[in-house]
Amino acid sequence: MGQVEREGCTIALRPPPGLARATRVRALSSHPQELSSALHGAEAELRPGALTEVPLAFAPMVAGRREVLVHLVDAGAPRGAAPPLAAWLVCCRAKLPLVSKRYDIRLPLGQVASPALRFPGAPLPPARERLHAPV
Repeated sequence: MGQVEREGCTIALRPPPGLARATRVRALSSHPQELSSALHGAEAELRPGALTEVPLAFAPMVAGRREVLVHLVDAGAPRGAAPPLAAWLVCCRAKLPLVSKRYDIRLPLGQVASPALRFPGAPLPPARERLHAPV
């Protein structure tokens, strides 16, 4: 948990039809500690007739399904005064990582232990490198 999804996702923004000039916008999330965007807290310019992409990063705190609200607001308006220009309900699902190996370790009580774990097994053969030269 707490790891960011590798691929992430983006939200494509098309300005509203009535937008005649470039507008500074800000993206806000209902769970900023889990879902963040490149615009969270920062401002971007929304131009008329242009398509803008906002990348999102999801870093879940708990496993399960989470619904997060993302609002695009006018950066020039005072907080809470202007209605959002756009809003999305982003549904995210997080799973616990699969455990592929498990090791039982015994640590001596009251003694210093090395953080490096030694696993029993055959040692690896020494690596051999071959160099080929053109004849």
